[in-house]
Amino acid sequence: ISENENNLDGIRSVLRTSCQENEKSLKILDEIYLGNKETYDFGGKKVLLVEDNELNMEIASELLKFVNLQVEHAENGKVAVDIFRNSKEKEYALIFMDIQMPLMNGYDAARCIRSSEHPAARTIPIIAMTANAFNDDVQAAFDAGMNGHLAKPIDVEVLYKTIARYI
Repeated sequence: ISENENNLDGIRSVLRTSCQENEKSLKILDEIYLGNKETYDFGGKKVLLVEDNELNMEIASELLKFVNLQVEHAENGKVAVDIFRNSKEKEYALIFMDIQMPLMNGYDAARCIRSSEHPAARTIPIIAMTANAFNDDVQAAFDAGMNGHLAKPIDVEVLYKTIARYI
C-alpha cells in the first residue's frame, strides 16, 4: 500500500466520523485518487497549522499531507506567534490560522506575526481556516493582515486551489 493510499484511508476515516457535510470532500478525494480531478503535489513544503480543536487539526493535517506538505501544529495563536518568530526566514510556505482559540485568537496572532521583526513577517501567506464565514468575518481576517479565508467544514477542492495560489 502506497503512502498516498494510507493517507487517503486516514482522511476517509476521519471525515466519515466527523459529519455528513464531508461527503462532498470524500467524493472529491476519491476523484483525485482515481485521476478524475486535478492532482496537487506541493513538493514537501512546510506549513504551520494553527488549530485548537484536535479533530479539526487531524482532518486538516491529513488533507495537507495528502498533497505532500509537511505540517507543524500550534494549538493557539500565542504558540503560533512564538513558533513563527523563532523560525528561519523561509521555513514555512504558508500559515493556516483558526480564529477562535484560547490564549490568543487568530486575528491577534496574525497581527503579531505581521508586526514582528521576522524577515517573512509581511510576506508569508496567512489563511484563515474557520467556521466564522460571514462577510464581516472574512473582512476581519483581511483587516488582521490575512491573505485569504477558508470556511469550515473544509472544501477540499477550494483548499488545494488556495494553497496552489499562494505556494
